[in-house]
Amino acid sequence: MRQKIFFSFIILLLAVSAQAEPMHIYFQEMITQAKTIVIAEYIGPANSAEGLDATEWNIDVKEVLKGKAGQGRMKVGRAHGMVQLPAHSQCIAFLNERNEFEWAGYTKDKGDPASGIIFLEGFYDFNAYLVSPCTITLNQLKEYLKKGFYHCTVSGDLHFFSQEKQVMEPSTVHFEITYTFGKKTPGTKVKMTGMKLVDFPKEPEVELGSWRNTIELDYEPNMVRPLKIHGEILDSLGLDSSGFGYKALFWSDAPEELTEKEFFDYLADPKVGGNVAYDVELITKKKTYLLKLREEYGRIGYLEGFGNGRLECWSLGSPEPDRKSTITLAYDTLGPFIELDMREPDKKKLRYSSERFLRELKIKPMTGTFVYREGDVVHREACTLKYKSRRFMPNPNYKGK
Repeated sequence: MRQKIFFSFIILLLAVSAQAEPMHIYFQEMITQAKTIVIAEYIGPANSAEGLDATEWNIDVKEVLKGKAGQGRMKVGRAHGMVQLPAHSQCIAFLNERNEFEWAGYTKDKGDPASGIIFLEGFYDFNAYLVSPCTITLNQLKEYLKKGFYHCTVSGDLHFFSQEKQVMEPSTVHFEITYTFGKKTPGTKVKMTGMKLVDFPKEPEVELGSWRNTIELDYEPNMVRPLKIHGEILDSLGLDSSGFGYKALFWSDAPEELTEKEFFDYLADPKVGGNVAYDVELITKKKTYLLKLREEYGRIGYLEGFGNGRLECWSLGSPEPDRKSTITLAYDTLGPFIELDMREPDKKKLRYSSERFLRELKIKPMTGTFVYREGDVVHREACTLKYKSRRFMPNPNYKGK
């Protein structure tokens, strides 16, 4: 009976962990709840228990930023999860009032916290433990602990994906964002050069990321005629000499998958909307069809030239390395579909895009099988999907002449 109860408990625990939502805390709340903050070297478990069984860990304190703690070896407890750091890595340890190691800050290489951008997160066994914002420098942390706020600058160029070189290339557009975090009136300022805005707000809404080292500039969030610029704060670009400034790579998140020229054309013409339509050729030995994507709001697209008319596209996917991906062209299990060949995605080339399918096509045409029925006969024809062109659709809210 005891074994059954124990087994049931494990099943219940697994079910709870599978359904657990991420934990979240704002930076200022974390600072308030952290009774002790120290720069330390993480040593490892304080006893023989490891992984999920560990309840205590050892750290070597190098510098005390908040609270009372001595230099040298210090034992800390578990809050909501095990400490997930490599042994002997450098970090900033945020200890709660029970002396539990609840949050940590560390650089990409887990080295000296003063050497680069610090990523903040908490430890939670069943999901992520997010801190907002999650990016800071040691100078900014010390300023916040002393004054209750910190200031920062984020700067960088707007980049576009080059289909020829297959890399993100910088443009002539440059951003410099300055803000003060922690004050009631942060006084965020965005200085932009090289980009003329027509029929868009002059100042965007600015938001710092929780999941990644990101910054978002939303000039116009509506999807009728959007303008969303996102940036990734990159450790590889380094900090400025003051230790208060980040360097970032910016890209257009909406509209996306445009060349630099297409992007400037979009900005200059208020008659066009953010719904960018794409034409993709479906090539078989017998015939070339045209797959027209994103022509209408709320619809994926259509396949033209098949049978007596056009077929609506009901689902759209890009290849994953572990399974077949399909494009369904009729709301019917017997209807035509395209079975795409598996292709290992190049993650570096797919970065800075949520339109993965279109980016994949720009990198290289896709191959697959076009499957359709004629009566009781099922046809399977080898096919190629090839990116052809894009078109801006009209802005339905435009009131000018």
